[in-house]
Amino acid sequence: MRMSDKIKAMFDGLGINPEEIMKLEEKEVSQEEIISLSSPFPALSRYRKYIKFLDELTSLKAWYKYRIRVIVEYFITLADTMVNYDGIYKDKKIIPFPLTDKMKSALRSITDNLTYQQIAQLEAIEAKSDHDTAAITDWIKFIVDQQNIFEITDEETRKERENSLDGFHFGRTSEDVNSPVFAMINRDLFFEYLIPEIIKFQEQLIKYANANNHVTAGLTHGQPAEPTTIAKQIMNTVSAIDTAIRQAFLPFNDKGEHTTLSFPVKTFGAVGNHSDLRSAYPDIDWIENDKRFISALGKGIHLDMMTTQANLYGEYKRIYDAVCTISRHIIKFCNDFWGWTSFQWFRKKRKAGVKGSSVMPNKYNPWRIEGAKKILEKFIVQLEYTSKALIDYPYEGDMGRSIIMRDIGDDFAKFFIALGRIREELDLYELNEDKINQFLKNNPGLVGGSAQTIMKRYQVEGDAYRHIQAIMINPDGSYVSKEEFLKRLRQDENIPEEAKKEILKYSDPINNIGYADELAVTAIKKAQETIRICSDVGYKI
Repeated sequence: MRMSDKIKAMFDGLGINPEEIMKLEEKEVSQEEIISLSSPFPALSRYRKYIKFLDELTSLKAWYKYRIRVIVEYFITLADTMVNYDGIYKDKKIIPFPLTDKMKSALRSITDNLTYQQIAQLEAIEAKSDHDTAAITDWIKFIVDQQNIFEITDEETRKERENSLDGFHFGRTSEDVNSPVFAMINRDLFFEYLIPEIIKFQEQLIKYANANNHVTAGLTHGQPAEPTTIAKQIMNTVSAIDTAIRQAFLPFNDKGEHTTLSFPVKTFGAVGNHSDLRSAYPDIDWIENDKRFISALGKGIHLDMMTTQANLYGEYKRIYDAVCTISRHIIKFCNDFWGWTSFQWFRKKRKAGVKGSSVMPNKYNPWRIEGAKKILEKFIVQLEYTSKALIDYPYEGDMGRSIIMRDIGDDFAKFFIALGRIREELDLYELNEDKINQFLKNNPGLVGGSAQTIMKRYQVEGDAYRHIQAIMINPDGSYVSKEEFLKRLRQDENIPEEAKKEILKYSDPINNIGYADELAVTAIKKAQETIRICSDVGYKI
């Protein structure tokens, strides 16, 4: 293969065999790759690896599966209620026969075995009915009939069991399906992915703190203030996030024990009173029926007793607000880390082939963090809008909230993309002790606060603040060098010798970090305990 020296040098710098590049011209491209490359949305192309799991949570197919499960589980609960019903309409049961274990298993397998061809069937029904929940219910009836799940063997049982098909949407409104679905999606999202992702970030920062516990300068107003440690600065973020996790994601149960989040579910009919079911069977405890129904859908959700046609969504807003707060803490850390890289306190590990800039070979950019920060900011705006929009509906409800509910995949995708890229970027850096030490040496004024406090204890005459200021700042406003600071301190006759010795001791930043180490260690232990609790209560850590 003919190749110019310049191109050969280019590939050598990249560490790539050009023949491997040429072979890609013959590569077969998968349908998934074509769809990804053709997508107008970066989340579905460049960043898809971070959010592929959302296919099983917030895709259209996932919504169909969740709704089928809810409708089926409601039917099974209703059937069990009817088995035990011996009231005034016992001869007019909506489901007059008991479901066998085989029937229940067959009903539940409809969700597990859903195919794209079957989705095409229910969408064809929806095209005519113009109502997606009604279409799904009609399609389930069709499947039950086609698969003879009710085991109709003769004419005698046909009418009885065919009429029972109405039990799939008996006394319900669409929100009695969609509310459990939304709660289940949020539960699965938080339990299996979002909280575990936050915990991974916490663990990464704890590892960073342990590996990089170096004395450095704390900055106020962007200027050197007093000594602190990298570990303490990192653990400030970890501690803030830890507090949010405990307050929002680890509530206490009635026994005073930590438990998981629980998302509210609304099931009480068109305006939240269970009027239709109570009219049909006034002697059935429909609240108890719905509690069993919700329990069958798994932990992490609970029945909301006071609703309109919809849940009032205050609990969702509280949980979403906590995620936004955590995101703001992450952004603050990103801003700080970006500053540390600009001071070169952290530097990117050298890796063959990497270009830090398209035109400036003298630098490496923290570009994943820079981009992720903006994505995270956009996530906050979207999620805050969603939490407010869910609450904002007229009277008993309208279609607006349903549209918002179906779009949460787009909201949360940004969180996972951002956090994934931040975590990737952090793995590329290492501590640059030489740069930190040089920074500390260049800023002897870091001892200023301690020095004036010591002088006040010695009751040095005059204004201790102004006295130290004169030692540490030149007439032109520039900071003195360490050598000049030591010289001026030793020559100052107004400061007692014992006070000078103490100030000299604390002028070494390693001796002047207060409780930084102890505070960092305590924060690490507390965060690690939180991680353990999250695992114990059932989050997928």
